[in-house]
Amino acid sequence: MSDHLTIAVAGLGRMWAKDNEEYKEVRIAVYSNYNDMLAHQGLQAVWVSTNTDVHASQTLAAVERGIHVLCEKPLSTDLNEAQSVADTAKKIPELKVMARFSRRFDASLP
Repeated sequence: MSDHLTIAVAGLGRMWAKDNEEYKEVRIAVYSNYNDMLAHQGLQAVWVSTNTDVHASQTLAAVERGIHVLCEKPLSTDLNEAQSVADTAKKIPELKVMARFSRRFDASLP
């Protein structure tokens, strides 16, 4: 087992990478294509923090590749689309798939 996790964050954007050169020191790869990012060898988890209209499709793409997902809320604005993601995730019970409220883990909240 590896000593570290390989995690991808979708949604930071190329502007972030351009303005934060220190990412290169810790070997962070920057992708302009989500599917190319998902193909990164050894990728274990993604954090989807993109536009709401692609949350479900990006989550589903990761789940179908066996990658754990933490998705910003909402998973989708369409119930059938959200249900499709949930149904697919249930078929792979060892995966962790979660839609989260952005301040859920904020220590300043009671």
